[in-house]
This record gives sequence, structure tokens and C-alpha cells, in this order.
Amino acid sequence: MRCPVVLVLTALLICTGCARTGYWIDRQRDAADVVSASVGVGLGARAQVGPVVFAPFVAAMDVAGVRGGELFQLEEMGFRDKVVPTDFGALWWCSTVFFVEREPRLLHRGKAVFALPPLVRDDRQFNIFSETIPFVSVPRRDLVSEGLSLPRYPLSYWGNIELVAGLGGTLRLGLNPMEFVDFMGGWFRFDLLRDDCGVD
Repeated sequence: MRCPVVLVLTALLICTGCARTGYWIDRQRDAADVVSASVGVGLGARAQVGPVVFAPFVAAMDVAGVRGGELFQLEEMGFRDKVVPTDFGALWWCSTVFFVEREPRLLHRGKAVFALPPLVRDDRQFNIFSETIPFVSVPRRDLVSEGLSLPRYPLSYWGNIELVAGLGGTLRLGLNPMEFVDFMGGWFRFDLLRDDCGVD
């Protein structure tokens, strides 16, 4: 008898008076931040654990999926966009860009990423022979070559665990333990990654 009562009380607690308030919207987004899953076009493979990236060879562009807590889909395969979500790398070097022009919340919540090898000027981001620290890519606030600047530093990048692979079509799957801690803390109004915004 106790189990049905607990289930009913839990359902009431979750649903009563909570529809679309900022608190519940933020909990939904925090939950979506924990995973990444997207499809795209390209070829190669890339594995990431935090800032450490191993990409024997990868040239991939995400077309649709869930990243940064947002569902996204590029219109016309991104041909009209100045910058599209891409991964390029070979041997010890890899750059990652995650920026979708029609998703301003990615910028507002600090989920957009320009990650390049350290010590590399962004106008040389596709040069695998640049002098840099091998197997490391770190986020930056600016992508000078494209005239873009992020309003927030993407802290959650440091917790990414992702795998991208494909031949023609690509698949990205990932988890982010930092985002999971942020999600759990959010229930108690502890916003570790400062990504709660409470708006649609």
C-alpha cells in the first residue's frame, strides 16, 4: 500500500504548480546537458576526455542532435551559416567548434565551444603541424578568424567524455560528469556551472 501512495505523492510534487517555471525549466536543461548525441557527415574518429583529445583523423560536421542541453538541426546542412559544429584533427592535434547561430541559449548558458590546441593562433586552426601541446584542446572565448566572441567561457567542456566516429555519416555520443554534478546540485539550487537561466 505504501508504494502507490509514494508514487502518487511524487507525481503530485513534480506536476503541481510547477508547469514551466524557471526552476523546472532549468532542471530539464541540466538533465539534457549530461548527454550528447548527434548525427552528422564526415569521416574519421575522435575520442575526448576533458581537454585530452585523441583523433588519428577526423573531419566531421554535426547536423542534428542534442548538445549543450539543446536540440538542434542545421538548416540546409549549414550552407547558410557562418560557422557550423565541426571537429577537425589528425595525429596529435584537434579543433572543435560547437556553435549554432539559431540557438542563442547555447551562448547565454555557456555551452558554445571554440576549442583549439594550446599556443595555436586560430587562423592556423587547421594546420596539424602547428607547434602545440600534443593531444590537448582547450576552449577559447574568441574565434578571431570568424569575428566571433563567446559571452561566457564554456566550463562544462572540461568534463566532456565523447566519442565521434563515422564514414560518410557520423555519430557522436557523450556524457559529462561535471554536468551530472550540476544537475544534482540544481535540485538544491546549487548552480555549479552557472548555466541556469530560467527562461524559455
